[in-house]
Amino acid sequence: MKLIQRHFKKLGISGPAYRPVFGNTAEIRHIYAEVQSKSNYFGHDVVHRLDPYYHRWSFDYGKTFLWWFGSIPNLGIAEPELIKEVLMNSTGCYRKVGLDPLSKQLFGDSIVFLEGEKWALHRRIGNQAFNMERVKGWIPEIVASVTKMLEKWEQDRGGIVEFEIDVHKQLHDLSADIISRTAFGNSLQEGKRIFELQEQQAHLVLQAVRSVYIPGFRILKDQEHLLVVPDRYGKLDITDVKGL
Repeated sequence: MKLIQRHFKKLGISGPAYRPVFGNTAEIRHIYAEVQSKSNYFGHDVVHRLDPYYHRWSFDYGKTFLWWFGSIPNLGIAEPELIKEVLMNSTGCYRKVGLDPLSKQLFGDSIVFLEGEKWALHRRIGNQAFNMERVKGWIPEIVASVTKMLEKWEQDRGGIVEFEIDVHKQLHDLSADIISRTAFGNSLQEGKRIFELQEQQAHLVLQAVRSVYIPGFRILKDQEHLLVVPDRYGKLDITDVKGL
């Protein structure tokens, strides 16, 4: 670890100090908890809330900095040309980040983490599902969902000139309704059930990707390893939702 830090220091790149076993993950959790404990922020500058550790460390150490996820070094970058080079990856030099066994259960064979022929196959399947003609066919359903939301706003307004609504929750429900209509036709309840499970899966995914995987540790089961959904759906183990 010291050799890697010294190498980047010679290049003028520094970052938070390495901590044995866990790297900087404890600091990341602390920074996220600190940001989430503060009141809601209203404004366009949202980086400090969406990616708070990157925002803080780029301010402390510069736009390019070194940080550690467990024993794995990571380089934070902000130069547009360098970001473009990494994302385009025309030379094949930049490999995608691998998943530990726990995260693998949650993500499955997600296209985000696939490479080579598997990535090409999933991309072709995705292109067929979201071709322009098919998307155009969803327009009536999308319009119906938006119209229903706007009508509800008018009812809630009750003739008042100015009133407040929780737009975040309303748009969240709108997304769920549109996905339910387009993916499941008239089976809105089934669609919403899947949507709810995916939200809970996303919560588990965030916990998994922000934690260092220690082989054998998940044998010590606790509440974090179970996905609990409403009684009418029963209790699902984490492996039951990996394919959603």
